[in-house]
Amino acid sequence: MKVIYHGTNNHLTSDDLVNRLLHPIGGIIAVDVETVSLIDKTIIGIGIATSPDDTYYVPIYPVTSEILEQVYLLTTRSNIKKIYHNGNFDIEGLRQYAISHDLPEPDIWNIGDTNLMANNAGLWPDLHTLGRELLNDYSLFTIPQLLDEARRLVGKKNVTMLDVELDKVALKCCNDVRTTFRLYEFIPTHPHWNDKVKECYEVDLELTSWLKLISRKGFKIDHQELNTKYNKLILEAEVMEDWAEEEGFSISSNQQVGMYLAERGVVLPLTKSGRQLDTSEEVLEKVKHPVAKTVLDYRGIRKTLSTYIEPYIGVERGYTNFRLDLSTGRLASFDRNFQNIPPDLRTIFSPDSGIFSYGDMSQAEMRTFAFITKDPVMAKAYSDGISIHEITFRGIYPDKVYDKNSHDYTLAKSFNFAMIFNAEDGTLSSRFKVPYKLASQIKNDWLELYHVGHQWMLQMINTDFTCNCGCGLAYVEDTFGRKMLLPDAFRGQKHIDTCKISYTIQGSVASANKRALLYTMKTDNPDMRLQVHDEFIVDGDYEFREELNEMYPGLYIPFENKKTAKWM
Repeated sequence: MKVIYHGTNNHLTSDDLVNRLLHPIGGIIAVDVETVSLIDKTIIGIGIATSPDDTYYVPIYPVTSEILEQVYLLTTRSNIKKIYHNGNFDIEGLRQYAISHDLPEPDIWNIGDTNLMANNAGLWPDLHTLGRELLNDYSLFTIPQLLDEARRLVGKKNVTMLDVELDKVALKCCNDVRTTFRLYEFIPTHPHWNDKVKECYEVDLELTSWLKLISRKGFKIDHQELNTKYNKLILEAEVMEDWAEEEGFSISSNQQVGMYLAERGVVLPLTKSGRQLDTSEEVLEKVKHPVAKTVLDYRGIRKTLSTYIEPYIGVERGYTNFRLDLSTGRLASFDRNFQNIPPDLRTIFSPDSGIFSYGDMSQAEMRTFAFITKDPVMAKAYSDGISIHEITFRGIYPDKVYDKNSHDYTLAKSFNFAMIFNAEDGTLSSRFKVPYKLASQIKNDWLELYHVGHQWMLQMINTDFTCNCGCGLAYVEDTFGRKMLLPDAFRGQKHIDTCKISYTIQGSVASANKRALLYTMKTDNPDMRLQVHDEFIVDGDYEFREELNEMYPGLYIPFENKKTAKWM
């Protein structure tokens, strides 16, 4: 078998179709890969659209196409634009195939991505909704639908794409590349698209290519430090296990933990199944019995071991990947989420050069909130070079001595971040472990202190952001013009109102941060290793440029430089 074709040129011979595939007219193709599963990225076939009407599926499993290598090499050619929908996934699958077959890696520069286009334009992010709503294409079907059908046919619960019939995999993949090709042409004609959206998309697209290079570098593992952390945590876990065993229950068993607490008078709800007592983290955090805290501490240790320690035992380097498809466009780390590694565990990673250089956007969210809302109290504080956290402390604790090391200062600082994301009284009370009445009082003091900022928040909440183009979608924009699709009504009005505020702030910070990263890479191309929220980490002695302080005109967010021998 050479290829499975779906299109309008069935009258052509097989050789003619193959020739049109291998020599695409116009220098543009849409690409989609089918893999065993979302976790197992082993490719079982490649889909190619050479036009909106010509789609091909080149199988690897259960039969391998005679022209597979020739088709794969199309994705490596820099003179052909490759259009993906969520290219992060497809390119990584293609790269794994290239490495395992000793082939050139796929080109990462001359690409397009309809998922990034939709995300920047405030449209539906998933391919099938876009196809249905924008192209009136109701023929599309999804992988879960294929897997459900495979379960019925093969009679087993756990199935993968290997269990789906070849013709159905081929049809699904051809549908997807056809839709991707058409969307690439259609989205720029949509009313949501404009020059600002286009510029935001181009930033994301170019940054995606740089991030591919950054993610392949990784971090060197300090095995001595790793073993020290591992042995310490293992000892702590074993002490807790031994203590629980003496008490007559297994601390790792949710059922036994529930029974132990119930026997001591702790009233616990049932799980959704109604089969046992609920000992989830959310429930145990509200339980006053000391054993509840011990159980939570134990689970935290075990999670730390399995997530942040054990995966790096016996390996030389740690790696992560990046994505830009979150609602706010914020850069996120996945596979191994380096952005969530607890600070006290970061010392297991070492620089190859002997030194890490950091560039950190100082108080990015607070400065952006002040810039967007034009709150005079915040604006004056930044103009005078005073920390907003200090202003908040003095505003809600007028009778206390200002101390950056005090619990009250920490509380004021934390409240700042929580408040600009519209936190409720109960959330504040639970999150910061303070009485509800105190949380409510501090919140009211904060809203009064930053009165203009509060009025902006109310204005955002009371504004209907539904688009007037007839699409029925609602979105907010960041300072750069990126449109961020608001959640559907089923998420609840409170959640939507919070997103109106938080998306605007987070999206603006994310856009500034991405432009700073892109500027740094294009200007100096330092040995960048990671982006963590508002911080860049470079392996080597590097000074971040002053131009990074003002990625958006008038929005001053200073980049603070520091250097250490360890990731701290």
